[in-house]
Amino acid sequence: IFVDATKAEYDSFFEFAREKLKVGGVLIADNINSHKEVLQDFVKNVKLDSNFKAEVLDLGSGLLVAFREF
Repeated sequence: IFVDATKAEYDSFFEFAREKLKVGGVLIADNINSHKEVLQDFVKNVKLDSNFKAEVLDLGSGLLVAFREF
C-alpha cells in the first residue's frame, strides 16, 4: 500500500493497512520528512505496532517503509 494523501488521513490509511495487509505486505508512506511535525504521531504509531517493522528512509521528501511481520 502506497500512501501519498492528505497528511491528516495517514492514520486512517494505517488502520486500513493493519486490517488488509497480510504477513509480508508492505506499507510505504511519502512525505515523512517534509511534513515531520504533522506526521510524527503517525510514524510513532506505526513503529510501535508490534505487527510491523518500520523504518524512515531519507529519500526524496522521506519515506516510511513498514513491513508486516506478524
